[in-house]
Amino acid sequence: MVKKISYQEMRKHLDHLEDRYGEGVLNKSWEKIHELVDGTEYQADIDAIITFGEQSRTTYISQETLSAVQWLIKQGLFKFEIADKVKIESAEMDRILNNYPGYRDLYRSKRALRRKRRIRENAIRRKQVGKRIAIIRKTLNLSKTEFGERLSCKVHAPTIKNWETGQSMPNEQYLKAIAELGHVSMEELTETGR
Repeated sequence: MVKKISYQEMRKHLDHLEDRYGEGVLNKSWEKIHELVDGTEYQADIDAIITFGEQSRTTYISQETLSAVQWLIKQGLFKFEIADKVKIESAEMDRILNNYPGYRDLYRSKRALRRKRRIRENAIRRKQVGKRIAIIRKTLNLSKTEFGERLSCKVHAPTIKNWETGQSMPNEQYLKAIAELGHVSMEELTETGR
């Protein structure tokens, strides 16, 4: 049975190796590391680090990679985008988020901000489309009830009110009918930023 190794024990072995071979020794290829330590007292250090790596199913992640991941998280990128930019597997990105609670918390807070921004942008879009619907209805000089009856599928006045106030958004079928009724294109009706 293989002995379990704690992070502190693994760190002690890594410090021992770095004292002898310099910082960043694990950035070298495994073949080069084995050449350096094979048959020396440092073999036990490598064995311990490998055991720890297998035990936690993680590989050594360089400080540069972690810094890049942290910076990209702060930029608000998604996990798959970060993994692609840093050139790591998405499973490795998941391991980073699982093994580094600070990174995981930062990613979650950025994800929550993205969600809030998307909700806010959708609300703005609904209000803009609603104003255009109200303009079309008023230009045609129709009440909400008359406007609803003129659409291909009858729509009740409270629904029209919800559309115009941005409380809800008509589906594509209704948007097409409204655009036809108002003699505007779908793009003119639904574009944002106007």
